[in-house]
Parts: sequence; structure tokens; C-alpha cells
Amino acid sequence: MKEFLKRKGVEISFQAYAITALSYMALGLFASLIIGVIIQTIGTEVPYAPEIFVEAGGYAIQGGVYGGAIGVAVAYGLKAPPLVMFSALFAGSFCGAP
Repeated sequence: MKEFLKRKGVEISFQAYAITALSYMALGLFASLIIGVIIQTIGTEVPYAPEIFVEAGGYAIQGGVYGGAIGVAVAYGLKAPPLVMFSALFAGSFCGAP
């Protein structure tokens, strides 16, 4: 098993799974949920702002969207291959959906 993980470039360590994964999780959360709230607030508070701001911001703060963003960010941070990254999108969306 150790040879397989080494061949695939998987490193199981505190640094990789506690520090790196949680750091990229925060980036995924920021990229979707927090930016979505900011865009939605701009759409509601700024006079003559296009209605698309409210709609796009509301979409970005849905659980399925920010869950998928977190899943992809963590997979990217752990240097996952593309197929794993794509499946992390759907796994994160499923887990983030209410």
C-alpha cells in the first residue's frame, strides 16, 4: 500500500491533511460563499445596480454551490488528478446541499 501511495504522489501527513487541506477549504469557502454575499449585498444596497447581482449572489450562497467549490479547492490543494477533482465537485455539492 505504501508503494502505491508513493507512486501516486500521495503523502499522508499532518501538514498535508490538517494545514494544506484546511487552508484550501477556506479558500473555496471564500471564493464562493463570501464573494456571493458581497455581490448580493452590492445588488441590494447600491442604487441602480443590475438585478443580476442579486441573482448571481443568491446562487453563489446556495449549499450545493459553495460545497462544490470547497471540494474542488481541497482536491486542488492536495494535488489531486483531474478525475478526482471532478468527482470532488459533485461530492462537495452533495454534502453542501441541504
